[in-house]
Amino acid sequence: MNGEIELLRKLMAGSDGFLADGEMRFICSGDEELSATLGGRDILPFFAEGKDVLSAGGVFTMSLPSGARTVRLRPFLISGECFFIGEPQGEEEFLAALSSSFAAETVGTFFARIRHEISSLLAASDGIIHELEKNDLYNQARLVAMQRINCLRILKPIQAVTELMRYSVHEEPSPVSLTAVLEDFYDELRNTLRRAGCSVEAKIENGVAVLASEERLKMALISLFLEAYGDPTVARRTRITLRSAEAFAALTVMCIPTDGDFPTETTDIPRFTPIPSDRESIDRRIIAEFCRRYNATEFEVRSAEGVHSLGIRLPLSSAVPELRSQKTAYKADTFSPISIAISEIDERVRY
Repeated sequence: MNGEIELLRKLMAGSDGFLADGEMRFICSGDEELSATLGGRDILPFFAEGKDVLSAGGVFTMSLPSGARTVRLRPFLISGECFFIGEPQGEEEFLAALSSSFAAETVGTFFARIRHEISSLLAASDGIIHELEKNDLYNQARLVAMQRINCLRILKPIQAVTELMRYSVHEEPSPVSLTAVLEDFYDELRNTLRRAGCSVEAKIENGVAVLASEERLKMALISLFLEAYGDPTVARRTRITLRSAEAFAALTVMCIPTDGDFPTETTDIPRFTPIPSDRESIDRRIIAEFCRRYNATEFEVRSAEGVHSLGIRLPLSSAVPELRSQKTAYKADTFSPISIAISEIDERVRY
């Protein structure tokens, strides 16, 4: 509970509203007058309506040293306990934004806790599988691998839902080197899928920058790959392409059977061809949210040979991204977002 309250304190810091507990004792506010006047006190005497404010949410009048202030009071539940948020006039959308931010943060914390518990199981299974395979006990190794897949099945949807909720929180876009992010993504993808006999190749243009959030871009790339790859039980070859022309950059992901050939490439930037709406999935929603937030478009391209690729088309940024002295490791640990997302392919193909 203390962690949630601290999070609410942080989120309230940018508002003129206030947070109170179920008995209407003041907790915090981003407003200096409210903090100075109400700090540590019962705030009911400051309402003209008195105790009636506790009966239900509504619009009430507060008497403060600077004068009367109209406040919309709303109940807010945290772990089953009631709190109240005073939403000031002119900030009617504040509570909705606060709820979204709070939900995104708490779901993220929930995911981190689950990941911590499951990571020990996954880490132990690596050594068990290695020993079983060393002793030619492949059936037993396969059973352990299936349990790994079950763990990943728990982590993967939580990770995807958490990512979707992050779009409820405003993030200022900044210049991002799409070239560098895509190179990091390619390296991690290639290293992880190599064990499953799935080759990955890339043709990435240098010096391409866009205006976005680097973290949201990374997660959108993961979703784009998963959508292009399809069935995780089948080994495929993957090609990642990035090129720019005029005011746009286009990155595409194409996946084909291991015995297939990539179609002949063109130098044209793909035009906007929307992906059919009946192809709905949580990864499609992540791609769509990314495009909506950063003025990008998703597209689907079919070659003359019948091979299709998925991609994102983004406006180029004229601003120069911050220089990175070395490549930022895409893989923070064994259970990083990309590892969780694509390990099911690795496990299913190998076992």
